Amino acid sequence: MKKFLIMAAASAMAVAAATPADAAITISYSINGGAQTVLATDAGTPGSAGFVGNAGGYFFNVGATGFPIAPQPDFLTQSLNIQSGQNNTPATLNVFITQTGLNSYTGPLISTFTSNTVTGAASSARVTSLVNATQLQTNLFTGPGTFTGGNNVALTGPFSQTVRYDISFTGTGPGTFNGTGNLTAVPEPATWAMMIMGFGLVGGVMRRRSTKVAFA
Repeated sequence: MKKFLIMAAASAMAVAAATPADAAITISYSINGGAQTVLATDAGTPGSAGFVGNAGGYFFNVGATGFPIAPQPDFLTQSLNIQSGQNNTPATLNVFITQTGLNSYTGPLISTFTSNTVTGAASSARVTSLVNATQLQTNLFTGPGTFTGGNNVALTGPFSQTVRYDISFTGTGPGTFNGTGNLTAVPEPATWAMMIMGFGLVGGVMRRRSTKVAFA
């Protein structure tokens, strides 16, 4: 029984610590569905990519966090802030934030989107989550708001995750969109139980080994 519990603990911790070998983050954009231009990667700082500056007539302040900073398959696109200049041509700016090279994963995957600001020439913003280019959840924002949706997935590695922003500008002057899109894994109850049992067993073994018995 003791051997079985130790094996269960090891298995649970292996599930919790499963890591992708070659995960990478890329931030890119296109205009009106055209060719994509890469803005940043996490090549220099694995697990974190960001870009602040002007490109294609827009100002970008965008960042993303993934593995190894966050446990896979969690993926956080943080503080996406897009501003258009005095561009009088209506257009849709497409922003792609992608993490590739993830290990296999089976279980719930939660998509959480927020819209903090949609002002000026920014008339709307659609946020979409995808795995291997297959849509999970999507929501159209025309002002501040939040959205949460879940999917049960069975993904064979290596797989990719993408949070896509499609921001529509009317072309009547400057406009701003600010929001976030996150993907978060939720361990199944059985996994939670194995993890709790495993960590408890390891703690008990360590405590027993550290106990000293004194003889008169």
